[in-house]
Amino acid sequence: MTNDEMKKIIDNYVQAYNNFDLEAMKKDLSEDVVFKNTENGIITLTTNGIAEYEEVAKNSKDFFTSREQTILDYDFGENFTIIYFNFKAVLAVDFNDQLKTGDEFSVGGKSIFNFKDNKITVLEDYS
Repeated sequence: MTNDEMKKIIDNYVQAYNNFDLEAMKKDLSEDVVFKNTENGIITLTTNGIAEYEEVAKNSKDFFTSREQTILDYDFGENFTIIYFNFKAVLAVDFNDQLKTGDEFSVGGKSIFNFKDNKITVLEDYS
């Protein structure tokens, strides 16, 4: 895939994510997509296949009244792209003693998108 093709798929995915549009988020995912979320070096979530991904995505959207991932930079490789991002959100639920409903928070991180046959096969989030 070309860098422009990968960028377009990623931009569409992030826009759909920001808009809570699950169908658009799934559009460019492979049926056997693997998703991993890592926080502070610890894997907190792994899904295997689009059905597991969809279930997690449906449930997690209820955590936020708004969310926005802003891409700061792209690092392209052969059939993969790393994006560096800032994420900010307003909570719809209490997360813990410090983060309560209505609180806004932000975090930086990176995501690695792996591609095959013009589809995202692996998506890894690090924050």
